[in-house]
Amino acid sequence: MLVGGGPTLAAWPRDPGAGVPVTTKDGPNESQEIASDGAGGCVVMWNRGRYPEPWRVLAQRVARDGRVLWGVDGIPLSSGQYQEG
Repeated sequence: MLVGGGPTLAAWPRDPGAGVPVTTKDGPNESQEIASDGAGGCVVMWNRGRYPEPWRVLAQRVARDGRVLWGVDGIPLSSGQYQEG
């Protein structure tokens, strides 16, 4: 964390080898999107699928200090029971 006279800011790793994994599952993990969580962190969303399984939409919330908050591999936002579009 960077602490100074102003607000406390998250200090994210700059080394790709020391990054913050949002999932540990092998791909394909595609169509990633990221949005602020309004609390200094973010929510990352992505699609995962492998034929013949249907695609699933998953998400992971990362706290301002770099901790993942929704389990090791995120949470499902879609059921994956059908081809969703």
